[in-house]
Order: sequence, then structure tokens, then C-alpha cells
Amino acid sequence: MSGIFKQKRGDLMNLESVLTGISAVFLSGILSIILVFIIYKIDLMMTRKIDEEQHMLDGRTSISIVLGSVLLSQAMLVRHAVHPVMTVIRTGLVNRLSQLNTLSVLGHSLLYIIIMGSLSVLITGMAIGLFSLMNRRISHQEEVLKDNIAVAVFLAFVVLSVTVIIDQGMADLAQSIIPELERGYIRVG
Repeated sequence: MSGIFKQKRGDLMNLESVLTGISAVFLSGILSIILVFIIYKIDLMMTRKIDEEQHMLDGRTSISIVLGSVLLSQAMLVRHAVHPVMTVIRTGLVNRLSQLNTLSVLGHSLLYIIIMGSLSVLITGMAIGLFSLMNRRISHQEEVLKDNIAVAVFLAFVVLSVTVIIDQGMADLAQSIIPELERGYIRVG
């Protein structure tokens, strides 16, 4: 072979592998967008009493700060499911799994994403709830609704701090429940 995809002994880069990697990037991008949207809608459903979208349209910055921090925290935690799932799917593509094995891998991957997504929503909800219980002097919900930016920023940092601390635990959980497939190499013939 000649050109950029010239394969040397031990060289893993070849056209099919690169195309599989590009496919994985696009698939993970689509999956990420869908997950963030679903988590956002779940967050809105959990606080039905407050119309966050209308408050944001009315220009209430504090709602946007808190909602944005919650969404960022959940995305940081859910990424621990997306990366291993994409690795499993890419490895399955490289190894050319049977249709039955492919469906099994996709089903398990969806289950893992649901588990990790649910945990991320639960953890951020608990962070806000515990903040309220531990700091009864400030009613964060009332203050955020009054557009108290100072309280909103502090609450956002509380949520992000909990996320940073629990992040490695979520990574460990993802590694323990998402199986690794045997890795193989694609040969361009």
C-alpha cells in the first residue's frame, strides 16, 4: 500500500480503523446531544412547580446559573457511561460481531446509560436537597426565584463541587458494570 494509510508491521492505523473511529465520534456526539436533552427535560419535569424555561425567557439569570450547573454536573457524570459504551461499540464494529451479539451489546449499552443517567440525576438532586437541609438559613429556591445571583452562584458551586468529588466513584462504577470486549485489529487487505 502507498500513501497516508501505508500499513507497516505493528502499525494499527488503517483506513477502516480510522473510519470506524470517525463513526464512533459522530455516534457519541449524537448520543451526547440526546442524553443532555433528555436529562434537561427530566430536570424540568422534576421541578414542575417552577417554569424554568419561562423564568429564563424573562431574563432571570439565577435560574440559568443553577439549571446550567445541574446540567453540566449531570453531563460530567453521564460521560462515564458514554465513553466506555462507545469503546464497546467500536470494539464490536472492529471485531465484526454477529447480529445477535451486536443487539446484546447495544441493549446492555442502553441499560448502562440509563443506570448512569439516573444516578447522575439522583446525585445532583441530592446535592441540592442536602444543601437546603444543611443550610436552612437560606431558602435557595426562594432566593433563586427572586433572582438572587449570589445564592445561585453559590448553589451552582455546591452542585459542581459534589460532582467533582463523586466523579471518580462514577468512573469506577462505569468500569465495573460495562464489560470490555476482546480487542482486535482490522486488517486492510
